[in-house]
Amino acid sequence: MSQHIMTDDDSILSHYQQAQAIAQGVLTKRLILNDAVFPHWIEGSDFFWYLRETRAGKEYRLVNPKEASNQPAFDHQALADALAKASAQTVDPENLPISTLKIQLSPTTVIEFTAFDKHWRYTTGKTACEAIKLNSDAGLLSPDGKKAAFAHDNNLWVRDLTNGKEWALTRDGTADNYYAGDCSGSPPLQAMWSPDSQRLLTHQLDKRSVETTPFIHHVPVDESPRPQLVEYKIAHPGDVQVETYRLTVVDVETGQVQDANYRPLPQYSSSGFFTRDGLGWWASDSRRAFFIDVARGAKTVRVVELDTYSGTTRMLFEEVSSTFVKLSHALPERPVFLPLPDSDELIWFSERSGWAQLYLYDLNTGLLKHPIIGKKASTNDNKEWLIRSILHFDAALRELLIQTAARDPDISPYYRDICKLNIDTGELTPLTKGQFDHAVFEPDSTQVILRSWLGTDGLDVRGVSPSGNYLVSTRSRVDMLPISLLIDREGGEVLTLETADPVGLPEDWQWPEPIKLKSADGHTDLYGVVYRPPGFSPEKHYPIVDFSCAYPAYSYVPHAAFTSGVYCGEPYLMGAAYAALGFIVVALEVPGMSYRHKAFQERSYGRMASANAFNDRIAGIHQLAKRYPYMDLDRVGLVGCDGINGPVYGLLEYPEFYKVGVMVAFQDSRFEPASIAEMYEGVSQQQTNGCYAEDLVSSLQGKLLLIHGMLDTVTPPENTFRLVEALRQANKDFDLLLLPNDGHEISSYTLRRTWDYLLKHLQGIEPPETFKLTTAWDLLLETG
Repeated sequence: MSQHIMTDDDSILSHYQQAQAIAQGVLTKRLILNDAVFPHWIEGSDFFWYLRETRAGKEYRLVNPKEASNQPAFDHQALADALAKASAQTVDPENLPISTLKIQLSPTTVIEFTAFDKHWRYTTGKTACEAIKLNSDAGLLSPDGKKAAFAHDNNLWVRDLTNGKEWALTRDGTADNYYAGDCSGSPPLQAMWSPDSQRLLTHQLDKRSVETTPFIHHVPVDESPRPQLVEYKIAHPGDVQVETYRLTVVDVETGQVQDANYRPLPQYSSSGFFTRDGLGWWASDSRRAFFIDVARGAKTVRVVELDTYSGTTRMLFEEVSSTFVKLSHALPERPVFLPLPDSDELIWFSERSGWAQLYLYDLNTGLLKHPIIGKKASTNDNKEWLIRSILHFDAALRELLIQTAARDPDISPYYRDICKLNIDTGELTPLTKGQFDHAVFEPDSTQVILRSWLGTDGLDVRGVSPSGNYLVSTRSRVDMLPISLLIDREGGEVLTLETADPVGLPEDWQWPEPIKLKSADGHTDLYGVVYRPPGFSPEKHYPIVDFSCAYPAYSYVPHAAFTSGVYCGEPYLMGAAYAALGFIVVALEVPGMSYRHKAFQERSYGRMASANAFNDRIAGIHQLAKRYPYMDLDRVGLVGCDGINGPVYGLLEYPEFYKVGVMVAFQDSRFEPASIAEMYEGVSQQQTNGCYAEDLVSSLQGKLLLIHGMLDTVTPPENTFRLVEALRQANKDFDLLLLPNDGHEISSYTLRRTWDYLLKHLQGIEPPETFKLTTAWDLLLETG
């Protein structure tokens, strides 16, 4: 019998409390301060301000890159006094209750902000705050600043900001066929102004023929005694009808509507952010526009020119693959290509060489000018590396700031660096180096979007200054404190802005270890992270939790620490929370997942579940156990994030290795959103017999807990119910938890039940009674 990690003197409750404290660190200041810097550049300068977290509250800092200075942005006490006098409220200068800050430096320093549900202006040197009026609901501003577009009642409207007049530009929008919205019909507005402010390029999203999926509110929030039926339009892979966009251009003065003479476009990705994701843009002449047509299944992607006066279209070029064409590396990321309207060019992102690289196209002819990186890249002869993102373009120098990965074989291919790249000569100049990830936050990053949602920062965060002369990067790794740096365009480190302050990390905190292993074939490198419990001792034997969350559309494996990491550090801290319960936790990037070369990800094409690559994960865990004998291979469990089906497939395909699994929102690819599943399995959805979990249930031996929220519209409950019925018919024992008012999220109750199940069945220990878990999301919702 393997030795338990907890002795009679151990407090199981204390392990839960420590795991809870770690889980509460996501997007809060409970564990660490200043683990990243989010710069707000001040108009007309290279100055920027950012929010410094202090142990007493917060402080606004002003950075002058030319002088290499970092000082308080204003007199916090003076502003607090002025705001208290104007608002008749108590104001703490060390924790100012302000948001949506905007600073103007010339001709004098003026600060505008929101506090106490009002907008204020404060001029330094004065003793009073002035209440001001802002039209926060103005909508999408035109380039000349005189008009604003907005959505109302399923149609596109415009407002004249000079006189307040409003009028509808479209009138035929309905709930299932609406203008300027994403797939949920929510903001941001999906429309783009022409450079001359005369017309709007938008689309009408048509769901009318999409099949409906019923959901039953078994416990209605209005306390009705009877269940309530709600139906949602959800397209499944292979459906005849899916959500489509009809592109159209509207003249705001005449109201004339000109449709594109082109078939409706199928929805790309699950978001439906057609214009926000840059899938359409205007030429500088305000007549031509361009759009990206991603065919169903994403095997063909076309760049198309649109004459917005006549509606005629012309295909400029297309990208074709036998598997899929990607516009970015992972699902949450914005497409990487960059239009250059002033020169009628397009910087195109492509994996045609097997590695994600950039290509320069002429938008007048549709012809390829040249690969931007090729034989001309004199600073690097290795072609087996990839572009991760485009940060900035300097039109005068014809120079990009980009992030790359895998250029140095001695550095993890998942660590991003920063380089300059000339788009004409291909000259590549590295600006950062070392065995670190270098994060540069942009407005569409997950970190910025979530901080904006929480009111911590606005969407005007940008990692690179408008001039391109400076950038702010957070350098980190899973086993070190993050450091945020100000870097100039030559790669010089101007300032160390912040070094993270571990105010709340447990005293016996164990830093995770970045690891490099070999896949089952003995050749492919695998990268990941291993966590050890607080108070770790190599003399004990520890059960193992595989927390890899393998999925072809994105990665949940952390490579950077805390906020800089994927999904704002949630996977990083959740892995540490599981370890705090007494487990060795392993997370691995395996073939079939993103962020490597194309052949690496194509390993999962045709069957999304094969992204689990269990043979490679198991081979990696065996290597770790040989390296670290305290890992108990007789007690291995599987957990995942919501909708990642590894725990089910692990227990069914490798029952001799995995003994326990907890699956939240089991996801069958046949019921995924069509725009995702068709990209990785094809439109026909033809798989060989035995590929789906319900075909494998006879092999179940271990302990399996299935959890599903009954109102989950992302992964509807029928995914789990089909598996449940197959298990029942196979006479297999399993555990099932259905939550009538939960959606797709992993709630605090769900997480606590997951902890309990792993503790009981991998350690043989009963969980603490009556423990009520509170996560960071609970705390954030409580504080509004």
